[in-house]
Amino acid sequence: MNKIFALLLSMLLASSAVAQEDLSKEITVETDYTPHERKAAKLNLLPLPSKSPSKSRDISYSEWAEPAEVPALAPLLVPYPYRTSHNFSYSRGYVDLGVGSFANIAGSAGYDIVRKPNTDLSLWLQHNSSWCGRNRSENLPAELAEPLKQKFNSNVVALDFSHRFYKGTLSASAMCHFDRFNYYGGYGVYPSGNPIDGSNIFHTNGWNSADSMQSAREFRLALGWRNRSSERFHYSSRLVFSHFSLANAVNATAGNKGIADNHIALSFTGSMDCYGADASVEYLGRSIPEIVTSFPQPKRTDGVGMITLAPFYRYSHNSFSARVGVNVNVAMSDGPALRFAPRVALAYVDRGFAVELNATGGKCISLLSDLFALNRYISPTAPLSNPYVPLDAELALRLGPFTGFHASVAAAYGIFNDMPMPVARLDIPQLNYCTQYAPSKLSGVKLTAELGYRYLNLAEARLKLAYSPQDLDKGYFMGYDRAKCVASFSLAVTPIEPLKVSLGYELRAKRTTAASFNDDATEPALLLRDLGTVSNLSLGASYRVMKPLSVFASCNNLLGKHWDHFYSLGAQGCTIMAGASYIF
Repeated sequence: MNKIFALLLSMLLASSAVAQEDLSKEITVETDYTPHERKAAKLNLLPLPSKSPSKSRDISYSEWAEPAEVPALAPLLVPYPYRTSHNFSYSRGYVDLGVGSFANIAGSAGYDIVRKPNTDLSLWLQHNSSWCGRNRSENLPAELAEPLKQKFNSNVVALDFSHRFYKGTLSASAMCHFDRFNYYGGYGVYPSGNPIDGSNIFHTNGWNSADSMQSAREFRLALGWRNRSSERFHYSSRLVFSHFSLANAVNATAGNKGIADNHIALSFTGSMDCYGADASVEYLGRSIPEIVTSFPQPKRTDGVGMITLAPFYRYSHNSFSARVGVNVNVAMSDGPALRFAPRVALAYVDRGFAVELNATGGKCISLLSDLFALNRYISPTAPLSNPYVPLDAELALRLGPFTGFHASVAAAYGIFNDMPMPVARLDIPQLNYCTQYAPSKLSGVKLTAELGYRYLNLAEARLKLAYSPQDLDKGYFMGYDRAKCVASFSLAVTPIEPLKVSLGYELRAKRTTAASFNDDATEPALLLRDLGTVSNLSLGASYRVMKPLSVFASCNNLLGKHWDHFYSLGAQGCTIMAGASYIF
């Protein structure tokens, strides 16, 4: 009986435990959903203006910066419209080709050979040429002889590589540039007396197409490394070697060799928290050829080195940001060894309103390749000065964008010492065909203003104005043509999605260049000579036929104006170019 009683008791306890376990389970009861209507309530407030997307950014100064290439679709030497290679976008490759009047040809192509999450290898090429440029100039005859028709053939090929490791990213690039052209702006002598009275006499004796041809060779190798951005201490370094040379000197038949540059630079940038510093070491070896004249000049090599150190401190709180530092330059074999310049950037940005103050300066080494990117007709035998900028400061006030509208005004003051500026050698007519650069000192103010408006994705307009009084030793540096007034207007309209039409106008008024002449003096005297006003009206349109294929057409200098880019280097007249672009 006891065994039977114990068995019944154990069965009763087990059933009770199972019941308790069942009671502890969750029970979900589904009910009908009853929606609640929410009525919109109108706020009696105006919307706050959107915050300006143009935040104050740290200014970086690079003594090893690479010159930008001439734009692929504008082989016209229009002042200062240059860009780098084509953007690959999301496609692997692209091909652009345009052909225009005066036998102008422009083409570019590129392809991502390797595109992986951590590795990228891309190749790009660019071609610019003109074979029959008839460039009018007041300093040249109205009817141009064959040697005075502008001809050039420029080709660039480059390879870019990057690979991301766990510790950082390795990058490398190689570029080769070959350019063959003629000195279309030069031949002629001046009558006895003052050579600046406008009574120029031109002749073609001893000046033929073979004598006026020149070749430029350039190549560059770069190797860089940067660590992961997630690290507290962020740094990057870069090593660059470049070579640039001009094949011929003043006269190719004399067997002279042109000037050559060999430049090497090692740079480092590091920052942690609020502190950072930029540093670089560079050396330039310049070979200046012997000139075969009645007074022979021996061949010489100019070498200059420089160490740059730029520590800085960063601070940011709410709408205020600051970056305060100093640029220290230690130069070897080039004037005073030690130079200082400020490196300050202050900004206050709040709700579409911004005030910015930037002050910088420093010394840099002038490279032939930098000037060649803006003007291929540089002197093949003259050295260049290395500029030092004690101060370049700007105070700017920016508004917007407010419903698509933005505006800004700014005032700047700068001091530029030993700036290589063009000088027309009227005392030596044989040098008129190329641009001579002489060290100059400039100082002055600049006033700028900008207005812009964007309406949805249909239209965008922008107007920029700049003014700076100019003289031989006065003026803010706004270009090598010493323009006193600069204005530009652009309008882009997209009436339908595949079609885009753009209208542009550029004005560079009161342009001058320094000119030298003997005037029975021991030293050549300097004066300013007019270069003419740039008044360039351009029109362009592009239409996307299908996703990868687009066609385009452009017209420059619609008004048919004449001006000199530099002395006796006239601009092309009205030019038309059309072509197609294919992305794959």
